[in-house]
Amino acid sequence: MAAMRATMHNGRGSGSKAYGTKHNDRNFDTQQADNIDADRTHLNEYWHYYEGEEMSFEAAELRFYEDHFSEQLSRINERYRKNGHPENCRSMTDWKQLRRNAPEECILQIGNMETHVDHQTLLACWRDYLGKLNSWSQAHGSPFVFVSWAMHADEAVPHIQARRVWQYRDEDGLLKVGQEKALKAAGVDLPQPGKTENRRNNRKMTFDAMARELWLETLQKHGLDIEQIPVPNGKHNRSKEQMIRDKYQDMISGAEAAQKAAEAAQEALRASQEAKQELDAQITVMQESQDAAALAAQEAAQKAAGTARRTITGQVKLSQEEYNTLVQAAAIQEAQVASERARNAKYQVALENAKAETKAAQNALSKAMTKPLDQAINEARIASLTEENRKLKEENSRLRQALQRLTDFVREKAPSWLRDFMAKANDLLPMKQRHQGLDR
Repeated sequence: MAAMRATMHNGRGSGSKAYGTKHNDRNFDTQQADNIDADRTHLNEYWHYYEGEEMSFEAAELRFYEDHFSEQLSRINERYRKNGHPENCRSMTDWKQLRRNAPEECILQIGNMETHVDHQTLLACWRDYLGKLNSWSQAHGSPFVFVSWAMHADEAVPHIQARRVWQYRDEDGLLKVGQEKALKAAGVDLPQPGKTENRRNNRKMTFDAMARELWLETLQKHGLDIEQIPVPNGKHNRSKEQMIRDKYQDMISGAEAAQKAAEAAQEALRASQEAKQELDAQITVMQESQDAAALAAQEAAQKAAGTARRTITGQVKLSQEEYNTLVQAAAIQEAQVASERARNAKYQVALENAKAETKAAQNALSKAMTKPLDQAINEARIASLTEENRKLKEENSRLRQALQRLTDFVREKAPSWLRDFMAKANDLLPMKQRHQGLDR
């Protein structure tokens, strides 16, 4: 078997929206999810920070934030009120959902839809790896804490979805949420220490490289043959939505391949059925030939017996010609019996092959027709268009918020003559544009 690829993806969300937890702990109607096999959901494993207490992942995360970061949020809200912007104050639920504050989600997978490890092996590897990560964190000041994780065995490929919170203490000893500062406090260097810190040169890149090496070492320790060459640039930076779309496209490709395999299996089944019919015909001809040979041998024996002379002891004495006739008839009959046995064995083998090919064809058809191909393709297109529309809405909202902040700043800091000018310009705008522009 070829080496499998170990996949690792980290992220907090798409755009300004953070990833939710409902998918992870199956806290939704799974009957509406085509990618989830409800008959295997009982094989899933779930864990959260408050292990032993019955609660959803979302409730556990909210409680963790309230237990550890309430003071941080309280000070932020107090600054907003002090500066005259109470509308910017947030609840812990809303503040946690901001992408910069949300837990980081880690997805780990071994193999793909064609070849992958079973869920027990994945779980054993994950528990080993999790122990190593927690040991590293404790040895470096606890820069991160896992708040929940799930092992999903009810999807096409078993995988882990874990969520962790990055934290650090500021100069006053206040515990805060923050990834880069947590990594800096943990002593993690930049990939290029002599250069400016930016999105292409940050401590998370160093940590992720270390974490991936640790993941690969763990898998090799468990005896797995893992591909060591990284994926091409770009694929490892995909968002969760892009990973889902790519995975869905793989499912479509798999359905197409299964459909072709089913067609090939059907053709093989038809060929096997035709071969079976041909064998039946051959066996019929063979039986008739054997019957004729047996009849001829019987007639020859009777003829020889009729002309045989009896000795003084009563035994039948045959002439040489009569003896040869009987031997030849017996040989013909023996050859026909051997031929029948050989053909029967060949027939049985062909019949078993036909049954096996029939079963393979039925399995391939069942797998290929789980969802009509056209439906799968349309759903993938709709998902892609929906995602693009969501991104456009987020960008539009971001631009509107930026314009509002700029307008507020100008109104607060601009001299009186400029504020008067803006007020007059605002009066000249139509009502709709006024609502969307300066008067927002």
